[in-house]
Amino acid sequence: MHLNKTSQRSIMKTLMIITLSFISHTGYSQIMLGYTVQDVLKQIPKLQHKSNGKEVYLSYETEKYEWIYYFEDENKTCEMNMVISKTNSWLSTMIEEYNKNAVRISTTKWDYYLQGSVVRIDLDYNKEKDQYTFFYYKRHD
Repeated sequence: MHLNKTSQRSIMKTLMIITLSFISHTGYSQIMLGYTVQDVLKQIPKLQHKSNGKEVYLSYETEKYEWIYYFEDENKTCEMNMVISKTNSWLSTMIEEYNKNAVRISTTKWDYYLQGSVVRIDLDYNKEKDQYTFFYYKRHD
């Protein structure tokens, strides 16, 4: 099958839009700092709800990552998001995304401007579990 240049460009644009939408969906659009438990559940209704009697965790998993929203208690707003990477390819994709679209502080820290706030993104490696975790929280200077 031979495509003319216009068709090739159209297909490439479509693929780029899909790729950018995916990266946006897996990166910045899910950061919900300052939201209540109910607000997050309205946005993402299929979250698992866990509590240890005081602290509340809302989470979901995919093949590539586990996203966790942390609340000090049911009545407080979300102060931190955590994302545990399950694949090196997803981890690399997110690092590339943050290097391009956030202010790089170091090889494992970025500042991202979101909804009038500065979100600090920290990447941590846990040797015991052999896993990388992104931590997202509002930076207060």
